[in-house]
Amino acid sequence: MALSRRAVLWLAGITVPIVAIAAVVLVHGWDLLIPILASQASAALGRPVTITHLHISPGRFVSVTAEDVTIENPPGWSGEPLARVPRFRAEVDAWAYLRHGQIVVPSVILQRPQVTAIQLQNQTTNYRLELAGGTDSGTKIGEVRIEDGVARVRLAKLRADITLDIATRDEGEEADDHAGDDRRRAAAPGRRFHPQRDGRR
Repeated sequence: MALSRRAVLWLAGITVPIVAIAAVVLVHGWDLLIPILASQASAALGRPVTITHLHISPGRFVSVTAEDVTIENPPGWSGEPLARVPRFRAEVDAWAYLRHGQIVVPSVILQRPQVTAIQLQNQTTNYRLELAGGTDSGTKIGEVRIEDGVARVRLAKLRADITLDIATRDEGEEADDHAGDDRRRAAAPGRRFHPQRDGRR
């Protein structure tokens, strides 16, 4: 069955850019797209964003992996940047974007992120972001996982300097941890363990 002119134009509109991008990637690699993605991220966050390495795996869900991502401080700040992410991975629903023009991100993984959040005595901060388009950009983000994260929070007004370990866990993992705690308490010498039905000890 012959395709209609409209169908041919639609397929050409998709195929030609894909072939062009594939040709460029074969020659230069995905890192060629870093300036584009870094510029978009900087515009969205209102902060300079740098990326050292980029890899993209095409498919129904496009996997985007960025390495050594840095979100800088506001102008006039010195010292450690607001955030460093050695490895950032996101899956993007390509079909949702092609059909509806909507950005759908089913999963995001941040590996070993380091955040330095600071509030000075005059209450200026380095962590208040001016997001482009406000908080409702129409982008849908599903599961967010954080692995081995560290956040250092310094609040001058409260004289607080706190370092936090941050990681997400599945409900099953949390239940396993509680079960492990129960077994360790039961096996501890010189202690008697009596489980209660309501979960309190």
